[in-house]
Amino acid sequence: MDTHDIKCFQHCEKGLNILCFRVPVVCPLCGVEVACTPCRIPPYIISTPLVNAKEYPCSVIIKPTVGTFLQNYSNNSDLHVGVTDSGGCTYDFNEEGVNVGSVWNQCVVIRMINEDYNLQSQWDYVLRQIIQSQTWSRSRYNENSHNCFDFVLTFLHSCDLQRTIPAIQSKKTFCEELNLSLAGSNSEPSHLVSDKEVKWTMEVLCFGLSLPLTEQDTIKECVSVYCDWLSACTEPKACVPGPVRENPNPYTQDIIHHLLNLFVPRPGSVLDLVKRQALLCHRTLRAIEEVATKSTILTRETWETLLKFLLAANDSLLSPPTEKDDTGLSSYDIGDHLCERVLSVLFEIWLLACYKCFPSPSLWKTFRNMCVNWRHHETLVVQWHKVNHALTARLLKFLYGPGYPILQLGNVQEEGGSQLIPDDMSYDTIAQCWFRYLHVLNNPVDLCHPDIISNTPKFRQHAMPGNGVVDPIQHECLNKLPYIFFRAMRGISIMVNAFLGIAQSVKADDELYTSQISRQIPGPSTPPGQRKPGRPISSVIAGTLQKGSKMAATVTTPKSSTLPPNLSGHVSFDARQPLASARPRCDSILHLFGAWLFDAALARVSLHPSHKETADKARTESRSSSFTDSRQASISLDFPVMGLNGDNTYEAGRAEAIGALCRIFCAHKTGEAILTTYYSRFYIAMFYGLQTGEYSMYSLLVPYILTAIQLILSENSLPFKLNDDRTIELRRSYLKIKDFVPADNVNQVTTFILSIGNN
Repeated sequence: MDTHDIKCFQHCEKGLNILCFRVPVVCPLCGVEVACTPCRIPPYIISTPLVNAKEYPCSVIIKPTVGTFLQNYSNNSDLHVGVTDSGGCTYDFNEEGVNVGSVWNQCVVIRMINEDYNLQSQWDYVLRQIIQSQTWSRSRYNENSHNCFDFVLTFLHSCDLQRTIPAIQSKKTFCEELNLSLAGSNSEPSHLVSDKEVKWTMEVLCFGLSLPLTEQDTIKECVSVYCDWLSACTEPKACVPGPVRENPNPYTQDIIHHLLNLFVPRPGSVLDLVKRQALLCHRTLRAIEEVATKSTILTRETWETLLKFLLAANDSLLSPPTEKDDTGLSSYDIGDHLCERVLSVLFEIWLLACYKCFPSPSLWKTFRNMCVNWRHHETLVVQWHKVNHALTARLLKFLYGPGYPILQLGNVQEEGGSQLIPDDMSYDTIAQCWFRYLHVLNNPVDLCHPDIISNTPKFRQHAMPGNGVVDPIQHECLNKLPYIFFRAMRGISIMVNAFLGIAQSVKADDELYTSQISRQIPGPSTPPGQRKPGRPISSVIAGTLQKGSKMAATVTTPKSSTLPPNLSGHVSFDARQPLASARPRCDSILHLFGAWLFDAALARVSLHPSHKETADKARTESRSSSFTDSRQASISLDFPVMGLNGDNTYEAGRAEAIGALCRIFCAHKTGEAILTTYYSRFYIAMFYGLQTGEYSMYSLLVPYILTAIQLILSENSLPFKLNDDRTIELRRSYLKIKDFVPADNVNQVTTFILSIGNN
C-alpha cells in the first residue's frame, strides 16, 4: 500500500474507525500493540477522489495553494485551480505568471470534454494562444480580481464551451454546479467593541507576525485579520471592529507598522517555509496597494506611514548582499521575485502619493539615501527607468506640445495594465517628480565602481569574520554590476533620444538590447593581448586607394562589410534618424545628463596624466573653458596609445554613454553654441572610446574619413558653399587628419592624400 493512501481500520471499539496514512504500532484508543491483537476490521484503503493530473487530459484541476489536501488542507485554506492539455501537461496562473508542467500529484479533477480528437486539438490551440498573451504576465496578477480562477474561466470561454457547459458563465455558477465552496470574506461581525479591546488584540497580532516561520498558520491568520481591517479605509467589511471603522487612520498607521514584522527575514528557515512567507508578503502588498489606490480618506500622517513602511520593507529585503545558497527572502530564487514586487509597489505608490499627498523633502531624502543601499539589484534600475520614462513622456508632451515625437511606453501600458501617472496630474507635479526621480539613485556612474556599491553597512557586516568574505568588494553579487551599469546607461540614453525628438519604443528597445547584451555581460574582462584584432587599417586603406586611383566622379558610401564580425547586427549605417525641429539646445540636455554621460564614457579607463587633469578641471568648472584654450592639454598621440584603457568589463555601458553624447553633439543647430567645457570633455571621451578593441573602431571609421578627404581635396568646387578662407581652413584640417591615425598607418594615409593630389 502507498504511504499516501488513506487507510481505515477498527481495532478495539466497534463502530469507531481509525483513519491514518500508516497503521500505527500502538492503538491510539486502548494503547495495545496492533500487531499483537486482532482488529475488528483489518486495515483497508479508502478510495479517494485525489488523482495525478497528468493522467487526466483536457480537465480542470484543483488543489490547495499551499501543501496537499491530505496533509495541509483546512476549511480556511486557499485553493488553486488550473487546466491540463491533451497530453496531461498542467497550466496554471499565479504570482509567477503562467506555469507550465508543474506537478499536481494530489488534486481534484473535473473532466471538461470527451476524447474527441477535434475537440482536444481546439483545446490545445486555444491554450497555447492564451498563455502567450501579456494579459497573464506575472505583473498583472491580483489575488482578488485577476487570479487563477479568472485564468481558467477565460480559457474555457475562449474554447466556446458555454453552450455545452453553462456552469462556466461565472465563478459563482461554476462553484455551485460543482458543489464547491466559494471562498469569501469573513461576514461575522467583530466582538471587539472598545478601543482598549482593539489595542490589546493588535498587540497580540503584532507579536504573532514576528513568530518563527514554523508557526505558519498563526502568522497567516494574523495577516488575514489585518488585511480585513485595512478595508476600513475603502469599503469596510463586517468583521472590522467598530472603533477601527469609525476612525480608521490611526489604526491603519499602527497596522502598517505591525505588518513590517512580516518582511523581516528569518535566518535558518527551510525553503518551503520561506516560500509561504513570500506568499503572505505578496498578499500584504496587494492590500497596501488597494488602500493607496482606492481610499479617499487617508491623512498626510497615514500617507507618510505608508511610504515609510514601503521604504523599511525594501531596505529589510534588499540591503543585504544576495546569496545564491541563502534560503531567506534575499535568496537567489525567491528574493529576485520579491525584489521586483516590493520595488514596483514602492515606486508606483510613491508616484501615486505625489499626486494625492506630495511627500515631504525629508522623505525624498530618505528615499534617495536608501536606494543607494539597493543598487546591487538590477530590478532597482529597471523600476527606476520605468518611472523615469513614463514621466519623461508626459514632461515632453506639455513642454513641446502633443506634436513632439512620442516616447512609446509599451511595457508600462501592456504589462502594467494601468497607467502609472494619473491623467489629471498637474504639470508642476510632473516636473517635480521627474527631477526628483531622476536623481533618486544618486550618481548612476557609481555602478561601475564595486568599491562604492559595496560601501554600505550590510555589505560591511557581511564581510565580518566568519562569513567567508574578507572584503565587501569580493562579494559574488557584484559580478552583475557591468550589466546593471549598462541598463542604467541605456535608460539614460533613451531619455536623451526623447529630448532630441527621436521616436522610439521602450518595449522594443528593451527586448532588442536584453537579447543581445545579457548573453555577453557580466563576465571576466578579456585581456587586451588576447582580444581578436579587428580588420587591419592597411587593408581598408588599400581598398580605398584602389577605388580612388581613377578619381571617380561620385563618392560611394562604405559598405557594412568593413564591420568587424563582433559588431555585426549592432551598428547601422542607415541615415541619421530625424530630429525634432523644436528640440532643446544641446547645452540644455548636457546640463541634465552631461555629468553622468561624460563620467560613464570614461568608466574604469586609465587616463593619460594631462587628460586626467583636464577632465577633473572640466568636471569641477562646468562653465569655464577647458583644454581647448590650452595647447598643453590638447589631444595628441605623442605617447603610446596601447595600454591606456583599464578594465573593459564595463564597455557596454561606456558605449551607450558615448553613443548618447554623439547624438547630442550631432544634433546642434546652425549657429548654436555649445560650452567649450562640454566640447573638451567630449573630445576626451571620443579619444579613449575609439581605442577600444585594438583599433577596431579606427578600422570602422577610416573608410568614411578617407571618403570625406576625397570629397574635400579632389574637387575644384565643393558641393556646398563656403567663402575662400573657410574652404582653405577646411582643407588644411583634412590634411592634418593623419595626426589622429595610429603611427603605424600614417604613411599609408599620407600616400592616399598624395594620390588624390596627383590625380
